[in-house]
Amino acid sequence: MSILRSLTSWIFTILVWIFIAALTTFFLFVILLFKPFEKNQSLSYRIPNLWGLIISKISPAWHIELQGLDLIEENEGYVFVVNHRSFADIICVHLLQRHFKWVAKDSLFKIPVIGWIMSLVSYIPLQRDRHGSIKTTYREALEWLRRHISIVIFPEGTRTPGNQLRNFKNGAFKLAIESQKPIVPVVIHGSDQIQRANSRSLSFNMQVNMKILKPIPTAGKKAEDFGELKKEVYDIMQTEYSFLCQDMSTYNASDKEVDSDSEKPLLPPTRIEQ
Repeated sequence: MSILRSLTSWIFTILVWIFIAALTTFFLFVILLFKPFEKNQSLSYRIPNLWGLIISKISPAWHIELQGLDLIEENEGYVFVVNHRSFADIICVHLLQRHFKWVAKDSLFKIPVIGWIMSLVSYIPLQRDRHGSIKTTYREALEWLRRHISIVIFPEGTRTPGNQLRNFKNGAFKLAIESQKPIVPVVIHGSDQIQRANSRSLSFNMQVNMKILKPIPTAGKKAEDFGELKKEVYDIMQTEYSFLCQDMSTYNASDKEVDSDSEKPLLPPTRIEQ
């Protein structure tokens, strides 16, 4: 049975990656076709969002619950800070369906097709080991924020296993203060389920909670306040992430006790905002 399950999983994985490659290539041509005629990237930014939405529906057992979308305005610029668990986080964030620019490591821009699209939609490369690159990235992100276009950053800088978030880097918080734009914490839990532990195959099942938390205003804050802001955001996100971890553990434990013929909820109960 385990051999059959493994074989089925690999077939599913191969088909998913073929579909993603074909979809990404198709959207590359769509962007190339329409980009010369659009103004202010009014179309091209929607294509990655549609890409994420379609991929999130590949498996009927991939459930992504998005909460808090009503907390953000459609035409306002924000600095979104998102915890990072797996590559599925990229799919999840595009479900925001907002115009944003992603600050991403420069090596991703060198990947054929995906990297070309990232460049065409003006995502922002960051080369961490070059100080000049950091300054260039910062200035570019600041310019987009001044045009009311949001920025998305993984403040941990890399993927984080376990229930404890890594220490945040400073860039997102300095950027939010200098632009005087609200910073929006986004907590994702469960995205690491897309890939089995110690395996490169994808999972049929993925149950993700993605929660947009209340925007934190930066109006009136000074440059030297970035450390305090960073700590405030970290504490809020860690508290919410710990809650989601506990909530999911409780759900999984109770799920085992439910009779297989009974109707079961797809997601655990959600936290009520104060």
